[in-house]
Amino acid sequence: MKLNIIKLPDGSYIIDGFSKLLVITSGISKDFKYQDHDLEAAVKIAGLLECEATFFVTKKGREAIKIDMGNTHNFYFSSGSCDRNWGKWDERKPVNAFFSEAISTSNGGGCWAEVTIMTTGVRLITSEEQSYMDELS
Repeated sequence: MKLNIIKLPDGSYIIDGFSKLLVITSGISKDFKYQDHDLEAAVKIAGLLECEATFFVTKKGREAIKIDMGNTHNFYFSSGSCDRNWGKWDERKPVNAFFSEAISTSNGGGCWAEVTIMTTGVRLITSEEQSYMDELS
């Protein structure tokens, strides 16, 4: 799967390759100092970016998430390489996220990208934690 990160003339970013198109508005992207196409580095420096996330459908019928200024959600984007289990994604994937997904960005070479959007104030529960909670309940 190919991951495309496109910077539009207005400063917005489009991240295409996940099951939903991610649209990071210019309002939120202007708050961070980084070079073009270096969104990942900006997010890593800032950690979880405070934002407002809303689902919508594009004119072409694609499901998308708009990430804008606000404080209702936290946005995290990262990628990795040389790890066929994607940093133990199966164990650490949030089960209670607004949206969370990891995708392969290579043909079996262990490269991946991941995004997680959490509702502000909600404690992240990993799939591994949920498994133990289910076992004990």
